[in-house]
Amino acid sequence: MTVLADVGTSAGARAAERAPEALTPPSLPRLLVRLLAAPLLLLAIVAVVLSAQVAAMRRDSARVDHTDRVIQAAHRLETQLLDQETSLRGFLLTGDEETLEPFEALPIEASSGALRALVADNADQRTRLDAVVERHRAWRQFAEQSIAHARTGAAREGREDTLARRRLMADVRRELAGFVGVEEQHRASRGARAERSMTLTEVLVVASLVALGLLLLLVTRRQVASIVLTFGGALDAERRARAVSEALVDSLERQESFKDTFLAMLGHDLRNPLTAVSMAATYALEQPGLSDKTRGLLGRVVTSGERMGRMVDQLIDLTRARLADSFPVTRAPMDLGELASRVVEEERRTKPRHHFALTREGDLQLLGDDERLAQVLFTLLGNAAAHGKTREVQVDVRGRESTIVLRVRNEGETIPTRVAAKLFDPFARGPSDKTHSDGLGLGLYIAQRIVEAHGGTVHVRSEPGQDLTEIELELPRKPSPPSDQSGG
Repeated sequence: MTVLADVGTSAGARAAERAPEALTPPSLPRLLVRLLAAPLLLLAIVAVVLSAQVAAMRRDSARVDHTDRVIQAAHRLETQLLDQETSLRGFLLTGDEETLEPFEALPIEASSGALRALVADNADQRTRLDAVVERHRAWRQFAEQSIAHARTGAAREGREDTLARRRLMADVRRELAGFVGVEEQHRASRGARAERSMTLTEVLVVASLVALGLLLLLVTRRQVASIVLTFGGALDAERRARAVSEALVDSLERQESFKDTFLAMLGHDLRNPLTAVSMAATYALEQPGLSDKTRGLLGRVVTSGERMGRMVDQLIDLTRARLADSFPVTRAPMDLGELASRVVEEERRTKPRHHFALTREGDLQLLGDDERLAQVLFTLLGNAAAHGKTREVQVDVRGRESTIVLRVRNEGETIPTRVAAKLFDPFARGPSDKTHSDGLGLGLYIAQRIVEAHGGTVHVRSEPGQDLTEIELELPRKPSPPSDQSGG
């Protein structure tokens, strides 16, 4: 508000000093261009930087996945070698031909070939793997000689041959262990790099939002001062702005958490310019004669604007939930089964590659906020579709005597207990989240607060070994009466 304060008693002197400029005040379109130019330029820079960072994060994640596949293939080869050696020993001890089946059937060559293909771009690892293969061939020659001796009843192999065969297998294991050790070092360094990339991306997102908010505040303040100087009423505007500024400063000083209040202000300040950008891009997209490249770029602007709009809505919902005693809801008679049917049908249209199955049972009438509960269902179904191992999502709505239970199930990786405990925290993500989310990790937190505002509860079940995740909502049919807080 400093710029507005400068407009005070010295406004006349400044206007006199800039008399030629005051005679030709800038037009309103020029002021609007000045207002939007800097935020749009910052948005473009942020988009480029974030795109590059996201690409780097994808590359780091891909390297980690590749290293994991190499380690798994090496362990599989190690297991096969152990089984082959065990099979040979069993035959030499018992003479039973059935014990030789693993020795003859195990695909050692195929496994080593697949492993070599995975490290084709690493000369050092290829050399180590070649040493493993060569020593295994030498070991197999000794092994086949021992088998031939045993089958013909000839004298058993000499002690030196036995020791040589065992030394060769020990060399094979040692070389393979060295191979795995190198890959595990790669895994550790690449995992750390991927973690740093993810952390940097999160920091860039938050920093970009803060920078955009601050820039909007700065530009808005300057342009408001210009408009006041141009169109008059500067003194009254300065007094009002000073009063608002003082009230805002006093209010912020009384807040226990500045972060939540700032997020609320940031969300509201971002909404209008984002709406303007999206509307302008949508209008431009409807114009005839656009090239495919221009149409594609405008389409990306519209999509990005919508995604940032959803992020702003989540920030506003977050501050409502954290600053208010309870999440604001408006209750009215509704049918949760009909609401679930509408949401499922919408998800079927927007996600045609997924299969959403809905089961309804019993009386599903309750007093609730239709719009907010729809927001909860869209969040749960979107998460289930994004993180499921298959494209199957099951929704069950069942009425009980005084409550209604809604369950959303999907097949996916088991959620560790420590992750499940923080799944509904703000800015939290699920395990192995590699999707491109439209939000900031606030969806499940906001969904939980909406359910709690209805007097309901949310539970997550993800049993180890079942590859099944279930989120259950239990909502009362009517709000509970307020408890008596008065003293005796």
